[in-house]
Amino acid sequence: MKYKRNGDHYLHPIENLPKGLTKIEHKKNFVFGTGEASNHYHTIVSDRVDDFDIYQDEKGRYYFVVKTDDVKCGHFEGNSNKTADHETIPLQKKIYKQVLERELDFSTAIERNVID
Repeated sequence: MKYKRNGDHYLHPIENLPKGLTKIEHKKNFVFGTGEASNHYHTIVSDRVDDFDIYQDEKGRYYFVVKTDDVKCGHFEGNSNKTADHETIPLQKKIYKQVLERELDFSTAIERNVID
């Protein structure tokens, strides 16, 4: 299965939700990540609140159950609807797990999250 990428956030399709997740209440748009350096928002966007469900695990990772093909993943500037430097991508009717991009600092051999 092919993943979806929105900047430093990947949405990996998975077959089933893991056990022990907490369901998150949301509106029709949900910000699941903020650019640490850019003030850009990674956002799940839909016209209807019932188009997707959100869950979170104990490590803070999000899981999205997309119920229609009308859901998109966008990257917006601040609190506006202006698209930032990553295109809005359509999401298919699937279950996705959020995964943060990682990088390796070769001088220290330390792995860390990419700063957006």
